[in-house]
Amino acid sequence: MATTIVAAVIFGDQLIVANVGDSRAYLIRAGQVTQISRDHNLAEELIRNGSLTPQEAKLSKTKNKLLRSLGGERDVDVDIFDEIPLFPGDLILLCTDGLTRYLTDDSDLLRLTANGSPEEISRDLVAFANQAGGADNISVYLIEMKAAGDEIKG
Repeated sequence: MATTIVAAVIFGDQLIVANVGDSRAYLIRAGQVTQISRDHNLAEELIRNGSLTPQEAKLSKTKNKLLRSLGGERDVDVDIFDEIPLFPGDLILLCTDGLTRYLTDDSDLLRLTANGSPEEISRDLVAFANQAGGADNISVYLIEMKAAGDEIKG
């Protein structure tokens, strides 16, 4: 049995992300979406080497063939993306491919994360994926960076 993972550590105003598999981390800042993590599946590898376009990869049967996972091998190579500066208003999204398989492009994420609390946005993201087919587990974790001294509701 194998699984994927994406993890984030926030230390002060710095973000460190690690991933294995096709669970992803995104930074959403000032109307821009940046995918931090890299997918470890065959389709993404074929995109990186120029054999597939991103549009072809979405339809490819190779998109679910993991090249790296936890539990699949005794040793696993983990990608670590460190020291990304964070600012008030930034959103950090950690999610599984149960969400990302239904996103057509960054505009979907911008639209779905534009309004609401992190809890409301998370519910909306899960509802979006379920309405689009919900064919896989959908895990979403959203972190909103606040300015020092801002009240945190929870």
